[in-house]
Amino acid sequence: MGRTVVVLGGGISGLAASYHLSRAPTAPKVVLVEGGERLGGWIRSVRGPGGAVFELGPRGIRPAGARGARTLLLVSELGLASEVLPVRGDHPAARNRFLYAGGALHALPAGLRGLLRPSPPFSKPLLWAGLRDLTAPQSRDPDETVHSFAERRLGPEVAALAADSLCRGVFAGSSQELSVRSCFPSLFQAEQAHRSVLLGLLLGTGQSSQPDSALIRQARAERWSQWSLRGGLEMLPQALTTHLTERGVTVLRGHPACGLSLQAGRWKVSLGDSCLEADHVISALPASVLSKLLPAEAAPLARVLGTIRAVSVAVVNLQYQGAQLPVQHCIPQYTLGHWRKLESAAHFLAIHRLPLTLAGASYDGVAVNDCIESGRQAAARALGLELDP
Repeated sequence: MGRTVVVLGGGISGLAASYHLSRAPTAPKVVLVEGGERLGGWIRSVRGPGGAVFELGPRGIRPAGARGARTLLLVSELGLASEVLPVRGDHPAARNRFLYAGGALHALPAGLRGLLRPSPPFSKPLLWAGLRDLTAPQSRDPDETVHSFAERRLGPEVAALAADSLCRGVFAGSSQELSVRSCFPSLFQAEQAHRSVLLGLLLGTGQSSQPDSALIRQARAERWSQWSLRGGLEMLPQALTTHLTERGVTVLRGHPACGLSLQAGRWKVSLGDSCLEADHVISALPASVLSKLLPAEAAPLARVLGTIRAVSVAVVNLQYQGAQLPVQHCIPQYTLGHWRKLESAAHFLAIHRLPLTLAGASYDGVAVNDCIESGRQAAARALGLELDP
C-alpha cells in the first residue's frame, strides 16, 4: 500500500505543495483538503461589467530572485507562458514610484540626480543615507525591528518615511513591531555578510544558481518589474487545480479540518462527519488555525504557532459590487523574534519525529513567490527528498 499525504488548505501554498507531491518520482496518494468551496486562497480575480479584471488579492508578482524564477518556471510548466502580461523595466509603471507623506504624493528619487539633490519628502539628498550605511558599525543583535534597523543604518528620516511605508504596503504592519530578520531577510543578511546593506545587495550573498527557462530569460532580458496573467492572477491557482485533478490528486472542497490525532504513527484527520488517514500531513493553514487542531501531545508546538497571528485591524473598501472576502487570517505579522518561533517549531517536529510539515504565509514570506516556494519545500520534506539548488 502506497503512502498517503494529506495537504490542509487550498490556497496557493497548498496547491503548490500538492503540485510538487504529484510530480515526485514516486508520487504518493495526495489528498488536498479545503474548507471553503473555492481554491486559491487570497488570489482572486473578478471581471467588472465592462470586462476589466479586478484583483481582490495580489495584483502582480515580482520575477526577481530564485523564488521569482521558480514561479515563472511553474507558469511555463502549466502552459501559461502565453498568458503572461509583463511590466517591463522601461514602462512608466516600473520607472515611476510614489510615496504619500505629509498629505501629498511625492515621486521617489531616481537616478544620480535623485541621490545628489534633496527630493521631498526627504530633507537631505539620499546620498547621505548611503554614506551612513557604509560607515555604520555592524549590529551583533540576532534581530531588531525594521524601524530600528533602518534608523541605525540609513537615518531617522528614511526609517520614518520609507521603511514604515514599505512595511505598511507589504505587511499592513508597523515598522516598529515587525522583524527585519524575518520580513526583509535580504537586508539582514547583507549586513551580516558585508557589514553594509548597500555593499551586500551589490555583491550578493552567495545564493545558489537559479532555474532556467525561456520565460525566465525573457524576464531578465526585458528587466520585468512584475507580471500578471491575461485573465487575472487567479488563472494560476485554476491551472494548478486542473493539473492536480489530471494527475489523480483528490481535491475535497467544503471540508474544513476539525482536528488531528496520531494513532500508531499515522494521522487521523477529522473532517466533521468523516475522516482521513495519512502517513504525513502538510499544513498550509494559518499557524493560528493549525494550533487549534493539533492533538494534546503537540501542545508545546500549538502554543508557539498560536502566537503567529495575522493583522488585528483591517479596513475594507468595496471596489466591485459583490466582492467580499473575510479579513481574518490575512497577512501574518512577523514580529520581533519570529525566527525563534520557527526554530522552536522545527526543533519540536524533529525531536518528536512528527510526520507534519508546515507551509504557507505564516512562516517564511507572505508574497506569492514565497508561498509557492514554501509549498515546494514542504513537499520535498514530506517525501524526504533533497531540494533542487
